[in-house]
Amino acid sequence: MNTVSAASNQTSVADNPAALGKAIAAARRACGLTQQELCEQTGIAYSTLTKIERGAIKKPNVFTVLQIAQISGLRVEDLLGGAAARPPANPHPPSRTATVAPSPPAAGIKFVYFDLHEVLVNSVYAMMPFIAAKAGQPLDKVENLFLRFDKGLCLGKLSAEEFDRLLSEEMNCPGLKQADLYLQHVKADQRVIGVLEQLRGVCRIGLLTNAFPGEVEELTTRGIIPDDFDVVVDSSAIGKVKPERDIYEHAQRAAGVEAAEILLIDDRLINIVAAEACGWQGLRLNEAARVNLRGRLGELLNF
Repeated sequence: MNTVSAASNQTSVADNPAALGKAIAAARRACGLTQQELCEQTGIAYSTLTKIERGAIKKPNVFTVLQIAQISGLRVEDLLGGAAARPPANPHPPSRTATVAPSPPAAGIKFVYFDLHEVLVNSVYAMMPFIAAKAGQPLDKVENLFLRFDKGLCLGKLSAEEFDRLLSEEMNCPGLKQADLYLQHVKADQRVIGVLEQLRGVCRIGLLTNAFPGEVEELTTRGIIPDDFDVVVDSSAIGKVKPERDIYEHAQRAAGVEAAEILLIDDRLINIVAAEACGWQGLRLNEAARVNLRGRLGELLNF
């Protein structure tokens, strides 16, 4: 009788978008989560998740699959190999306000890093429907283009000018300028910035972000975000991105404190998990945590 190894099964599922989509949907349902709830807990766009589960995205981003696996209580290789998810004790868990495995009260925090997108400002993806409308192209075509070039932009390997050229060509709409469109639709979250201002004098504050070239400078110059962070770690300026370990190590050296003395506030679960793996503390900023951010930080920093 022929047997199929787990490794070969993993490969076949990973290479079969429809099978991978079904495995992800099954893992989500086993945890008692709706698509919307999974999106809230991972920061994955709802449209992206639905396409992955339908098998419409041929090669989902590995970080997206990692986030889904973590929420499902699985390793990535388990998910790709078709293992069943381990449902949580509460089949309908509330939206998380902190990390996957919350740390004890964080006495001794001396430095707080804030993420940029979906923390201090809305997402860069907020402009995508407007690009699609301006170019007369489907929204998923715009989303896929940004996904393809996002890491190159955030690493600073692709200039804003070169991306504008590619964007204009692929959208068949000459003269598109991503930065101009972004600045038309970016909005600061004054609730979070207000809490950030209250932290001054309590601890030092930094910005740790995956950003496109020139984005941080534009936002600070226009007064959309503060311009007086103690440390700014901009991925496009240093050629390192979250959730890769070296950006956290760089940020720790810049902060000049011990790993356990740093708190990261970020909307993406995978970035929080990576920070904790480096010995940091993490606070996942979903909507529930956003509303109670002042109270949560008050508990952590005693102010």
